[in-house]
Amino acid sequence: MQGRRSLGVALVAAAACKPVEPIALDLDAAVRQGWVDYGTEVDWAPVFEALQGGVDLAAVADKHVEAELTRLTPEEQAVAALVPADGVLPDPSRARGLLYVGRFPCDEAALVDILTYPDQNAIYDVYDAYSRAFRGERDPFRTGDVDLLEWDGHIETSIPLVGSYVYDFVSGVERVVVPETHASAGQNAYLARTFMISPAVWNGPNKAMPQDYQMEFYVPTPD
Repeated sequence: MQGRRSLGVALVAAAACKPVEPIALDLDAAVRQGWVDYGTEVDWAPVFEALQGGVDLAAVADKHVEAELTRLTPEEQAVAALVPADGVLPDPSRARGLLYVGRFPCDEAALVDILTYPDQNAIYDVYDAYSRAFRGERDPFRTGDVDLLEWDGHIETSIPLVGSYVYDFVSGVERVVVPETHASAGQNAYLARTFMISPAVWNGPNKAMPQDYQMEFYVPTPD
């Protein structure tokens, strides 16, 4: 989608299975700081400086980039309000971290609408069921009157030849003004954080997804 402003880089930290290269420590630290400080009043300048210095936009223009993140510590995991089914938190060191970087043309209003759209299945059509219960009003966030919107979610989905599962999660998106030290200073960036509150429930044995943590940065590019 084209518009007056291009928000061109999405950085997503999530679980992964395949081998990838490690990333620079400052960029790794930026992703982790985003996870911990999301939704709080902090100085975001070091994070955006690391994002700017650690991402080769020329390389991203040709194809997306993947790299491995260091794994969450128990202290970083504690940011998530987890509700483990058996009363025991999953070991965060067993959740492998992946950084994904890609560019896409999308104006700011369209991005906000997509991130906060109540019926995500109408956009992606990949779930058996998907529901969101907002913790605040969506429209004030869309119009810029508030800078944080969060929601509780429920997903039911199937994987061919594997099985189906359900899980509940907490997610939200925060609007942040890009600091002066970044090439897109003064524009809006968006930080989204999502975590599964308890292990997914599968319809059969010998399958498990005990934990999932995601941190996303949507950063406008100068061009």
